[in-house]
Amino acid sequence: MAASPLGAAWLAVGRPEMDDTADRRHVQRAELDRNIDRLRALLANNAFTAKAPAAVVERERARLVDLETERSQLAADLRERAP
Repeated sequence: MAASPLGAAWLAVGRPEMDDTADRRHVQRAELDRNIDRLRALLANNAFTAKAPAAVVERERARLVDLETERSQLAADLRERAP
């Protein structure tokens, strides 16, 4: 608490209280974004798509679709829970 001629004031220092669930979801979204970016770069690499077996390329494409779907669902959930 600090005192001045005009009165007293409280200053909260530190991290504000956050909903742990929302905090975890934001971390999860960042991780999904990193994985999506990595897969997009991999699939945009012509050397990878030309040399890798077709089954591997298809598996990575399917994984990208799954991650993008999960990312969309998570973003919608975060929007619904926003204050």
